[in-house]
Amino acid sequence: MNKNKHTQYSQIIDKFGGTCAVSELCCVTTGAVSQWRYMGIPRARLMYLKLLRPDIFAEIITDQRSGTDQRSGTDPRSKINRRKQD
Repeated sequence: MNKNKHTQYSQIIDKFGGTCAVSELCCVTTGAVSQWRYMGIPRARLMYLKLLRPDIFAEIITDQRSGTDQRSGTDPRSKINRRKQD
């Protein structure tokens, strides 16, 4: 699994309120949702979540296009450049 995809799935789950909240919305166990962070959210569940909260998905797409790191608000490429200089 691509690290960017892993981060994207985790962002989606976190924006919905976390593992427990998503498990209740989708009527699955918290263990299943935890696996989704790494294995990917099943397509049918992802479509359901998009229907529930399209604003969350629009926000994630906007953040990806702007190139900002969701957690730090910085350009993730600057971290790579700093590591190369060290």
